[in-house]
Amino acid sequence: RAPSLAGTDYYSLVMYNGVLGGFPHSKLFVNVREKAHLAYDVWSFVSSVPPVQYIIAGVHSDTYRQALEIMEEQRQDILTGNISRAEMDATRKGVVNRMRGVDDTPERLIGQTISDLLAGRKASIDEQIEAFERVEPQDMVDIAKKLQLDTTLVLLPRRCEQPS
Repeated sequence: RAPSLAGTDYYSLVMYNGVLGGFPHSKLFVNVREKAHLAYDVWSFVSSVPPVQYIIAGVHSDTYRQALEIMEEQRQDILTGNISRAEMDATRKGVVNRMRGVDDTPERLIGQTISDLLAGRKASIDEQIEAFERVEPQDMVDIAKKLQLDTTLVLLPRRCEQPS
């Protein structure tokens, strides 16, 4: 579960999410997919309403526990402040580019507007970009401390019997 997304926590949470699993340079993608080869895809995203962070991974049922362990290691890495300047810079660039692209399509503009309204955010896109640019690693550590694992869901393939 995520903290309130109306105040400054929102900007820290989005940056935290980006470093953890929001981009191809993220800790989850690099460590679960690229290094351990346990997922064909792995990423995370934040929903404003309700305020929840989701982590999604396509892993084999035989190795999902190992993948979960590595995912938790990456979360702990952030909790201890192990966030590199390269991770911060790449995440900030990705988040800012996404925000600048909100006006590119009606769907994105409508989605962002609804998200902002439901979460109580009143800042313009430019003001939000400025807020993302002010987020520091310690802000992300602080927000990570407010998060707690709520649910782990593992979907397994349904085994169908062939009709005789």
